[in-house]
Amino acid sequence: MKKLLSVVLALALALSMCATALADYQVNEEVAAKTATLTIFGPGVWAVGEQDSTDLISGVTKPGYHVVKERWAELYPNITLDIQETGWDSWQTAITTACLSGDVDIIAHGATMVDLTEDPAPYCEAEPEYMAQINATASRITTDNPSVYKISGISISLSPMVIWCDSEIFEHYGVDLPTGDWTFADVLEIAKKLTGTDPVTGQETYGIQLDAMGQNNLWFNYVLCANSLGATVYEYGETLKDCKVNYLSDESIRAFEMIAEFAPYCSPEAKEGLAVDESLSGNNNWAMLIREGPIGAYQEMVANNLVGRYKAITLPICTAGRYEGKPTPHAGDNNIAIYKDSDKKDIAWEFIKFMTTDPAMIKWIADNGSLPNSKDSEQAISSLVTEEYVAPLMFCLNNIPEYYNNATNYVMNNVSFGATTANLITAVSNVLQGFSTPQEAAQLMQDGVDEYLAGLK
Repeated sequence: MKKLLSVVLALALALSMCATALADYQVNEEVAAKTATLTIFGPGVWAVGEQDSTDLISGVTKPGYHVVKERWAELYPNITLDIQETGWDSWQTAITTACLSGDVDIIAHGATMVDLTEDPAPYCEAEPEYMAQINATASRITTDNPSVYKISGISISLSPMVIWCDSEIFEHYGVDLPTGDWTFADVLEIAKKLTGTDPVTGQETYGIQLDAMGQNNLWFNYVLCANSLGATVYEYGETLKDCKVNYLSDESIRAFEMIAEFAPYCSPEAKEGLAVDESLSGNNNWAMLIREGPIGAYQEMVANNLVGRYKAITLPICTAGRYEGKPTPHAGDNNIAIYKDSDKKDIAWEFIKFMTTDPAMIKWIADNGSLPNSKDSEQAISSLVTEEYVAPLMFCLNNIPEYYNNATNYVMNNVSFGATTANLITAVSNVLQGFSTPQEAAQLMQDGVDEYLAGLK
């Protein structure tokens, strides 16, 4: 695909290579002279709540977004932040309703809502110095022209995915810890060996807990498997009618088969979405856990005095396709975008810069368990995790393919093709619980896309 803003990004890269240190965030005096209320609506990074909170399971205390409001007020005392956080249930519908009926300036996690967002390209082009200070933009394939990526927002934080291995369970079964050059076939074989009665504790253990079991992002597991196998489900054209979608390809069906093969080595409650525990607390019955948010997981180990028990291993290597020989791509993030009809776009852009470059915000994001979208992110997390864990996290970050994102890629698109996300959650869940065969799951996906595209004709 043609890459947008290649000249700008090349300049940003050159500037970052030349810079010896990144400048601290500088107050925009023109914006500071204004009096206004900036309304931010949506899910994502704001889910921590306004006040500090302690997770009862992990024991981790996270700073609330009062830190953001207080720091912003120091710099822009005449501009009030009105943060309206929402949950992930029906979040796209909630955002659409709020934007069309209310006063919204910034859409939290709005990059996926491409039809509602202001094009940030002119802002990026005007400030290459700022672009040199961040790692990634939030890019999506759009309905207007699916053949190209559009930068529709800016990531506040990034969330690499790793597989956490419980070294204690591995040791009890006499199984060696894996290295980073494994494949999903290797993961499956290890999961088989670690499912059963722990020879030391006598407790039942399960070899694997897939990502987000019982949660809205359960569909990530299909994307991981499909990418690792080299599947191409979406062939994008210049309009939606020109796109070709094939969930019935051999590789796509094989991805569902892979999920079915993992099912016997997942706990019954995890497959049913009940009592799912993802915390690194020592109370787990899984030997391997696929999970986003590795910094937050590390903080859980610290809170439970278990540093060293769990090992972070990079995602398996892809065995075919465009990513063959590379780690399976995953690019979770929390992003923000400017609402296209906001009358405070200059303030909104300044807030985006503030969230991604102000040292206090970089620390706040890291303290909340995420990787800041800043060239200073490695320095920020180095103060939170040991060197052993910094390396795999930065490896994940540095190996994300250009413009790759979870929302719109070659095996999944939850922006432009109807109820794809809901259908994929159902398909993955049904396969895990044995309610559907892999072929039936793939057919469910194909039928949903076909029905949606037929409605456009």
